[in-house]
Amino acid sequence: MNVMKATLYICVALFTLLGCSRPSAQSMLTTAEALAETHPDSALALLDEYLFPEQLPIAERAMYARLWAKTCFDTNKSFVQDTLLDEAIRFYISQSDSLHVLECCRLAGQQQKLKNDNPKGLEYFLQAESYLPSNDDSLRLTFYRLIMQQALDAHQYETSRKYARKMLRFNSIQWQIFALYHIGISFSWENNPDSSFYYSEKSLALAEAHPDRFLPDYLRNVSGNHHLSKDESLRRLRKSMQLSGESSNHLLGIAYTFMRERQLDSAACYLQKAEKKYALEWSSRGREYVTIRNEMAQLRACLQYARGEKDFKQPIGSFNDSLFFSGRNSLKAWEEQSVLQARRAKRDLYFQKQQQHIQLVFVSSLFILIGAVAGIVFYIRHKRNRLIEAEERVEALQQLLNDAMQAAPEGKPDELFFKKILLQQLGIIRLIATAPTEHNRELLQQIVRISNQEVPVDSMLIWSDLYPIIDSAYNGFYSKLNTHYGKMLNEREVQLCCLLCAGFSTKEISVVSRQSPRTVYQRKTDIRRKLGMEEKEDIVNFIRSGSE
Repeated sequence: MNVMKATLYICVALFTLLGCSRPSAQSMLTTAEALAETHPDSALALLDEYLFPEQLPIAERAMYARLWAKTCFDTNKSFVQDTLLDEAIRFYISQSDSLHVLECCRLAGQQQKLKNDNPKGLEYFLQAESYLPSNDDSLRLTFYRLIMQQALDAHQYETSRKYARKMLRFNSIQWQIFALYHIGISFSWENNPDSSFYYSEKSLALAEAHPDRFLPDYLRNVSGNHHLSKDESLRRLRKSMQLSGESSNHLLGIAYTFMRERQLDSAACYLQKAEKKYALEWSSRGREYVTIRNEMAQLRACLQYARGEKDFKQPIGSFNDSLFFSGRNSLKAWEEQSVLQARRAKRDLYFQKQQQHIQLVFVSSLFILIGAVAGIVFYIRHKRNRLIEAEERVEALQQLLNDAMQAAPEGKPDELFFKKILLQQLGIIRLIATAPTEHNRELLQQIVRISNQEVPVDSMLIWSDLYPIIDSAYNGFYSKLNTHYGKMLNEREVQLCCLLCAGFSTKEISVVSRQSPRTVYQRKTDIRRKLGMEEKEDIVNFIRSGSE
């Protein structure tokens, strides 16, 4: 029964493993991390297949949150619903994993920007600063740039300038130019035009002394300041066009410069050029650059007003209306798409559960069937082995009886006398007597006839009575054995030697001593080892010869 229970437990365990088996989360995450840099869309698709990341162990959960946010950010997808990033940050802090703390803080800051919570996003970027490695200037400058821009979006201008000044301490000219330019922007957003002009001019002077790829942008962006003359503004814009090529943004800047000087015809001419250029750059591709488009509409309205036209609001109004309706339609389309995706996800989940249920029923039925068949086979085999063993015991007992029934030749000692006495004491007689079948009654009568007296059914082998019989029947075998080898052999081994001396076979010894044949063989091996005998040497002859 114990084996049947063990089989059942194994079946249940295998069923559980098969029913719940799925690809290893660790291998999936390792594959996703390998894909994240070069194929973030593939990595995101792989992560999407794991439906219950919140059930992962903490280390794998943190890795999943980090990779999920990274691949969403790199593929320009929203991840505002992600709730595991904070937990990932806490885990990596506890592991002193600075690089992953930085990455998760950056992603958490970007997540807050998507939620339009710029102050909260700034908190994450500032939290990352204490984990920046002291020997990696590039990474430190990158985070300073993030903090500066995020502080601007959060209207914390002094914080933005603080980190711009930290950036100025580095020996990189390009970063110094950027820091000065950014300080100028922060003063501009804070409505401090004089300070904004001062730092913008410093950044431009440094950029022209050490040209880099951002020089055209700096020239264009600082050309519209009211402190500049018309000629200086135009010089900067034309130089920017010379370096980077003509664009609608440059042409619009020239139009604004002429508008500021009230040269309406020149402003209208360049505005028209800007609108044509914009159509080639953006509209023909079905795209919009909202800032430039809105500035062109604003400048068109200003020109119409300056020329005395009454409906000067129309350009701005029509453009803003187009943005409103386009945004509303896009929102409706997005909401509809979200509903459809949610519905498809529910349908897929329903079919998946149905399929899993069918698989569960099939696998459980299969294992129950296998367990039942295995149990039946084991029961039949066990029953058969017990029957064979019982038959062998009865056969050995029958042989003992047959030997005991033989009469000794006249004038010779009865060498089977010991077997007769032992049969009287044999405890198995009790089993024969308590199972009153026809065969057992016959067997019991034969045993009674051996000594012509009643057999004490409840008795067992009493070796204290049997040892003198061994001495009497076999020339003092027990006394010689005990004298010469009694200290080397234990009681069971002494009894085994006596039974061998009386002519008992291994199977017969197994019956009368209630030991398995394997145990009897092992005891014989132990006796030979203790007495220093050869493996095949006869134990009884060795004891007799050694005691002479």
